[in-house]
Amino acid sequence: MGQGWWAGSGHLSLTGRHFPSDCQAVIDAASFLRVREVDVFRMAYRHQWDTVVDSHRLEKLFAAYMFHQQVPHWVTDFCEDVLNRHTGSELVPIRAEAFHYRRLSKPSRHGRLIVASVMAGLFVYTLLLTEMSYDPGTSAPIPCHRGAGFTLFSNLAHLVSGQVPPNCPTP
Repeated sequence: MGQGWWAGSGHLSLTGRHFPSDCQAVIDAASFLRVREVDVFRMAYRHQWDTVVDSHRLEKLFAAYMFHQQVPHWVTDFCEDVLNRHTGSELVPIRAEAFHYRRLSKPSRHGRLIVASVMAGLFVYTLLLTEMSYDPGTSAPIPCHRGAGFTLFSNLAHLVSGQVPPNCPTP
């Protein structure tokens, strides 16, 4: 293993244990490429042997990494290569390959239906609001009945309809 910017005796985990530098290299490479650690193993295998790893073999390799902190040399070499070239343009092909392993959130199956339902609900609510009226005998008292309650909209409605707004006493 080379001496990259990340190399060292290990890093402290949340449990207080130190990660071996090989494991930390996998974590750092996954973080830099913005993929899961298992995808780093998948990419390293493809980089080493130019073939896709079968899921059973990948599961064995990754289980050894997760439970026993055993990282194959070719994964370490791949991570070292990624981390040592992270500032250069040489890494662009590796980053492009990483896009295949990123998990994007899929839109909801019923997204359009939900949006349409909310819009229809707002439309019905608006229609119901326009049908509301103030009855001085049964409604709560309002100092001056000019309409829906907003003076600007009430004056605008009276202006459009050609009616004169009622005079309200000022308190």
